Amino acid sequence: MTYLILLIALVTRFFLSPLFYFLIAVGLCILFIVYRRNVSYNMLKLAPVLFVAAETIAIFMGMGSGGYIFGTVVCIITLLLGMGEERKKQLFIEEIGYNDRETRKNVRTLQYTFGEVKYVEKVKMSESQVLLTDEIMYFSVNIPKNKDRVIIEVPYVDIRDIYIKETVTTNKLYLPRMRDLFIPIRNVRNIGKPEIRDYFMIVKTSDNLYTFYEEAAVILKFQEKLQELAS
Repeated sequence: MTYLILLIALVTRFFLSPLFYFLIAVGLCILFIVYRRNVSYNMLKLAPVLFVAAETIAIFMGMGSGGYIFGTVVCIITLLLGMGEERKKQLFIEEIGYNDRETRKNVRTLQYTFGEVKYVEKVKMSESQVLLTDEIMYFSVNIPKNKDRVIIEVPYVDIRDIYIKETVTTNKLYLPRMRDLFIPIRNVRNIGKPEIRDYFMIVKTSDNLYTFYEEAAVILKFQEKLQELAS
């Protein structure tokens, strides 16, 4: 189905007016990106090239115009933006010896820091790709100084505990003001909330403590799956 969405988006270039091509093709490209996890990474890389090829063919057929070109450019940008997240996941799984769509589909992006934290605002967390296999938990760790990253492997047999820690931050109640329409708000999370609750998943081994952060629903679901595999 995902491939059919891309095919229809390409075909509309030759049969619709510039306006309808823009509306339908861009909409289909967005839909294609929504379902990108079901597509091979090679197809994700190929999709923008196909739009370039379709536009080139249409121009040689005398069907070129500024409206069509604008629509094609927006489609290509949409596809490239959607491919960015999948590229990180693809590079991650290749580093640990995988290269298939199903493995990439199972990679989750969480925020990570070493050790235990009290408040999410008090620590600098970095993006981490995390994969749970049958026996090992893999995750990436960014190295700030040399802008590199390493892959950490945590066998389930080494895990001593997995738990969720809730932190509550008390703030002075902030209500939206007219000036907020023009001046960026320093901390959007505080609007209308005297208390902010954050949830961290702590993975404890005999030697280390790893902390992961995301929205409550995401992190709780991930913890449940990890506990199931590690039990």
